[in-house]
Order: sequence, then C-alpha cells, then structure tokens
Amino acid sequence: INMAISPRPVGSTAKPFIYAKAFEKGARPYTIVDDIEYKYDIGTGFAFYPKNYDGKYHGTVTLHYALSNSLNVPAVKVLQYAGLQNFYTFLEKDLSFKPNQPLEKYELSIALGGLEMDLLTLANYFTIFPNDGILKPLAISENDIASLAMTQPNDEHRVIEPEYIRLVTKILSDRETGIDQFSLLSNLNLPAKNYAVKTGTSYDYHDSWTIGYTPDFLVGVWMGNSSNKP
Repeated sequence: INMAISPRPVGSTAKPFIYAKAFEKGARPYTIVDDIEYKYDIGTGFAFYPKNYDGKYHGTVTLHYALSNSLNVPAVKVLQYAGLQNFYTFLEKDLSFKPNQPLEKYELSIALGGLEMDLLTLANYFTIFPNDGILKPLAISENDIASLAMTQPNDEHRVIEPEYIRLVTKILSDRETGIDQFSLLSNLNLPAKNYAVKTGTSYDYHDSWTIGYTPDFLVGVWMGNSSNKP
C-alpha cells in the first residue's frame, strides 16, 4: 500500500487554508474570537460540542494565538466566518480537490480535520504558502516535476492573493506564541528562523501529520498504520 497516495483524515493541517480564506474575507490575526463551549446541531440530529486538543477552553483569544496553538473551537468559528459554501468552492474550483464524499457531508468537521487527503495532494496544496498564493507542482528537484505519482495533479496558478498568505505564514513561523500547546522544548523548534510548520492529528491518533516549509523547500510527513490501527 502506497500511503503517500492513500487518503487519510488530515487533522489540523486543514486550518491554514481556513484562516487564509477568513483573512481574504476581512479577518486579521488580531481579530478576537471566543474559545468557549459552543453547541452545534448537525445533520444526524445530535448536538455537537467541539473541544480543543487539551480538553480546555481558553476564553477570548486572537486568531494569531488560536492558529499558533491549533485550537479547534476557534477554527470552527473561523470556518463559519469564511463560509462553508465559499470554502467548498475554494477546495473544488481553486484547488481542483476531489473529495471522497460530497463536501456537504463534512460541514464544520472540516475545521476539525475530518477531510481526507493523501500526503502528496496535501503537500501540493501547501505549496501556496511558500509561493505567495501560487499553487505549484511538486518536484523532487527543479528538473524532476513529473516523477511524483499524484492522484490529483495541479497546474501552476494563483489561488489566493499574497497578502493573505503572508499572514498565515507569519503565524505558522511564530514558535513562541504556540508554546501553550507545543511547549518550549517542542521538536518543531529549530535553530533556523526561516521556516513555518503545521501539525495535525486525526481522531483517536490514527494519523499524525507535519507539513513544514521554507522559501525553498516543503516537507510533508504522515505517520500511522496502513491497517488504520491507532
């Protein structure tokens, strides 16, 4: 089984895209959001209460703080602000994403990492961040673009304007604000300063993701079991 092209729930690696679309609509890193208990009625008829990774609520926080610490509840609110239909269009039209099932079935769970993608596709989409909003083909090297067996290859084109992408990169490269959830001794804290990084974990620890980038390179890592054991 080639897990590089096997779709898996992407966890919190979806959040940078959600925040970028919210910034495009008018939100800013200093925008305030309440990280408190919210009740959502979902299609199954049951109530849904989003919770953060640490099981706690953090009160009133900025979007910068929320994304730096990968808080789940604010991400749901940010997706609401960006608009579900707007985000569906972004995925399907701008990124040419082909979901496993209709996007309307995911709804707000997209903000909690319920969407499935394979590693190469997710890494391809992340190229918009080091390239000022331009989606670029993946390449092992400058002259080796066609070698990766991507399930959903993309041609180079602009997806989001540079000013909104730079806001996301500024947050993802800030390792100090994220110490509440990732600590000062995180393995994500490197001696270099010109990098940004986002992690993701799926429900019950079935999947663990890390996507990092510098101006020159992008690295995507998936860890898990092909048998889907936690």
